[in-house]
Amino acid sequence: MPEYDDVKSWINKLRKSIEEHISRNDLLENNIEISDSSDEREKSIWIKKALERLEKETTQAKCQSIMEKCSHVFPVDIYKHITEAYQNHKDINEALDLRHKLMVDLHKRAYKEGFWDVDEETIELIKQHRIVETGVLNDNGNIMVRKVPCASKEYHKAKNEEEKRYHYCHCYWLKYAIKNKIEISPLICHCGGGHYKHFWENVLQKEVEIILTKSIIKGDNECEFIIKI
Repeated sequence: MPEYDDVKSWINKLRKSIEEHISRNDLLENNIEISDSSDEREKSIWIKKALERLEKETTQAKCQSIMEKCSHVFPVDIYKHITEAYQNHKDINEALDLRHKLMVDLHKRAYKEGFWDVDEETIELIKQHRIVETGVLNDNGNIMVRKVPCASKEYHKAKNEEEKRYHYCHCYWLKYAIKNKIEISPLICHCGGGHYKHFWENVLQKEVEIILTKSIIKGDNECEFIIKI
């Protein structure tokens, strides 16, 4: 069986999402071949060119929708109990409490089993600051959520903000761009927003809107979203 390639799998998601939203199947064809084995520079240049073509082809709203469909998402069975609780009680605070427990438990398991880069400091961050990965309600009744650092151990050992930003980012497409201050459209960050969109649309059983408020590629020190529910 061929070895799984996450980069190629993601590109296939992007291609399908483009076809679904704007009925084009050729926007990625002029890019160089890219895979997990490509270096950080190749990945950043590839996505920069792909996004430039996409932005010329359609609206920002459609670009955002295209990117949201490319995200890594939790299988719905992992949080079926949260969906059921919300549908039974219609209590958003209960749903947030259950998501918080899920996030803490998943990161504790990752720390023990090593399937994500998680350290004890990150577990405490998630436990003590519910905006991180769980989300908190803002004054308008919407959810504000901040992504957890990706490479936890290196992030917490970083000696300056530039190193922290590099290790914070979850996106392998952006690593070289962050390190070398190359401008890439923050549209790519709506891929990360799609993770929260998928979760909350399944829990609430209705469409939600995702607003990107902060991102590493825009020069911020973290990535944050508002989930309009």
